[in-house]
Amino acid sequence: MSHTSDTERRRSFRVNDHIGLTLTVIPEEQVDTLVTSFELWRAEHGLINQFLHQRTQLLPVITAIQNAQPDIAAYLRHLESKIDTLAGLIQAKDQGLPRTPTHSVNLSANGVRFYHDESIEEGSAVQIQLVLYPGLAIIPAIGKVISCHHDPIDDKKQYQMTVDFIMMDEDDRDLLTTHNVTAQMKALQQDFETSP
Repeated sequence: MSHTSDTERRRSFRVNDHIGLTLTVIPEEQVDTLVTSFELWRAEHGLINQFLHQRTQLLPVITAIQNAQPDIAAYLRHLESKIDTLAGLIQAKDQGLPRTPTHSVNLSANGVRFYHDESIEEGSAVQIQLVLYPGLAIIPAIGKVISCHHDPIDDKKQYQMTVDFIMMDEDDRDLLTTHNVTAQMKALQQDFETSP
């Protein structure tokens, strides 16, 4: 199997999760402007994402320290966790983003399905921000509404919406993929521990 198909398979991997989510419809006349200024908008979310991306890059160094000095590695991980949490909370507060989960979602690195209070026309462009827990990574994206419908069987007065991500930074997409794989591994471990 090729590296490309492995990467695509990981990105298509879906998990049920609880995340923070904000969504804004982009008026048609503003789509081109937002697309061209996407990197600037994304840079506003960069602090915690940079920390998380650097953590992945430094994993071999931490592993080497773990092998040589486990106590020091444990302390470094503790400090790293505190710094990440503080940076995430500051960033979320500064940008008016939720600090706790707001939505139960079905999530992949290619799109998200969730319930929304308002109906949005299929095909609409949306500005979406995902806050992943517990690391507080903030993933900004531009998406396209693929479906939005009210489920008559469901007693919620909300609309089930599916959004495909049409623009997302590749480092952020990698963070999202890693988050999903980690969440699935934790869910499998919990299932194994609770099974008879």
